[in-house]
Amino acid sequence: MPGSVSKVIFAIPKIHHPKPLSYDRSLKLPDSVQKSLHVTPPSKPKGIALLQEANIRVQSAIVGGSIRIVFGLPWETVKDNCQKTGSPFIATLTSQVKADGFKSLYAGTLAFGAMATCNVLFKNATIDYTSKWLAENGVKSTTAQLVGAAIFTGASETYVLQYIQVPDAVQLRATAHKTTDTISIARQMYTHGGVKEFYRGASLTAIRQSAWITGYLLLLQEGKDRGLTGTKLAVYGIFAGGVASFLSCPTDVIRTQMLCHTIGSPKVTMTQAFNMVITSEGGIKNFWRGMPAKFTALGILGTLRPINEMAMARIRDFYQGESNA
Repeated sequence: MPGSVSKVIFAIPKIHHPKPLSYDRSLKLPDSVQKSLHVTPPSKPKGIALLQEANIRVQSAIVGGSIRIVFGLPWETVKDNCQKTGSPFIATLTSQVKADGFKSLYAGTLAFGAMATCNVLFKNATIDYTSKWLAENGVKSTTAQLVGAAIFTGASETYVLQYIQVPDAVQLRATAHKTTDTISIARQMYTHGGVKEFYRGASLTAIRQSAWITGYLLLLQEGKDRGLTGTKLAVYGIFAGGVASFLSCPTDVIRTQMLCHTIGSPKVTMTQAFNMVITSEGGIKNFWRGMPAKFTALGILGTLRPINEMAMARIRDFYQGESNA
């Protein structure tokens, strides 16, 4: 009897309890499937997510800043000389290269490089977060969001961080001296005028920046509304940046007259600079001196926001792949 009972007991099949379901990080379902199944990947701690986002933006800014140094600085240098002397674009370019060599087109590389990298980093982040804040606080119009973000960004990058004003002033003086020794130029500026010398023309800088960013963002948004993405949007950004430069050129010409002179020469006030431009041969047309060079320089700058967005997307995909591995 006991033996038969034991046979019955051992004949009962074992019951295997299923393991609790867990999220497999190696699997990545399509977004539509994830939404339907309500499957969400584990979220990262807020501090780590912020550091990763900052790292992504810094890396993409370095890419954009490097592009602007290599391809944009020569046109900025020629533009400054055109606005200073009033000479035509081609004549200024050829005479400068013949007299001082190709290297002279990269005058003030260190100051311009610092400005270019910070420009990409701060400008894009400020535009993104300001637009988002305005949208969350009742501003429904995309145009109003972009204009508000542009004005705030132009003023803040000039007055708050000063990263546009100071390096730009040093680069203009380096252009006047036709030298790449940016540190030496900065020391001479401080010796002759103190700290104030770095902040001359700040109000014009803020107006210039706000005017250009406003025109550029509105034109770029038009490209997005037409369905342009990726490389096509980057190419369209050249057009948007170049056309928007027309709005900022007058303030840029006046500011160049104030700053683009050799250190130790008599200082030029804003009123004097305005009179110098308007009374010289050409009249009101002088406010758009150097437009071909400025169009090219700011066209290159205009393509950097779409390039920056593509770079950030790829870096995010890389980090996502690393976390899922």
